[in-house]
Amino acid sequence: MSLTDITNIATVVALVLAIGQTLLAHRQTKDLSFISDTARRQMEELSSISDTARRQMEELSSISDTARRQTDELSFISNALSTKYLGSFPEYLTQLNSLVENTKRDLLILSTIPSHGVFSDHEEWFKRKQALEDALHRKVKVNCVFANASKREEHRRNQFRDALANWSAWRSNPVNAARLQQIVDRFGDGGSIQELTSDQFLNLLETASIQELERTYKGAAIITQIHFRPPLYMWIADGKEAIFAFWTTRPNHAAQAFWTTDVRLIDALAKIHQEYCSA
Repeated sequence: MSLTDITNIATVVALVLAIGQTLLAHRQTKDLSFISDTARRQMEELSSISDTARRQMEELSSISDTARRQTDELSFISNALSTKYLGSFPEYLTQLNSLVENTKRDLLILSTIPSHGVFSDHEEWFKRKQALEDALHRKVKVNCVFANASKREEHRRNQFRDALANWSAWRSNPVNAARLQQIVDRFGDGGSIQELTSDQFLNLLETASIQELERTYKGAAIITQIHFRPPLYMWIADGKEAIFAFWTTRPNHAAQAFWTTDVRLIDALAKIHQEYCSA
């Protein structure tokens, strides 16, 4: 084989290789183009997803704003109502204390027990006792109606019917024991409750009522004691605001209380109070 033939063959091989590299480069270019197109489509899809997510977030934000406005509106409506439910005894004692504290001129009271709540929520009872004393000191006219001693005892025996029937177990209950100790400390000798009998407990509750009548109200308020237990309790401040509660004689069924600024309802309650004063 001559040098010329070798040169020709080498030229052909080089040409083939060049063509192969060109074809490879072309395929790679097409592949890169395909990848680029795929990446572009994915970016567009991601952009679309992002737009969708943004719209959904905007919708959720709008829903949240609407819900917040509706909540605000409901709250406004609730606050605007002239009569609202406060809860069962003794849940409403805190609101009752606020009513007494804010009384400016006159306070009408109708209740079976003068020391209302003294056992069930001793702290709130004491706050109200102080608020009453302060109101009387400020020359607020207080006109109160309570059940007499025999009807108060009848009421307590009904209220604590289960306790009296299972005294030892009831007295040992930690919650009851703590409340009993408060009563013994304030109205008794401050001793242990372990030997406290059910009759002694009832006597201490009556002592609380007598002390409130004689030390808080007597000489500063108009007091009427009636010979029956009123089913309706009320506290009316300045003829503008009232808390009233419906009591039941069934054991373990607490009084249900309401707050009102309804003028007609308060006027009706005041008339009921006046009728009890004349009973």
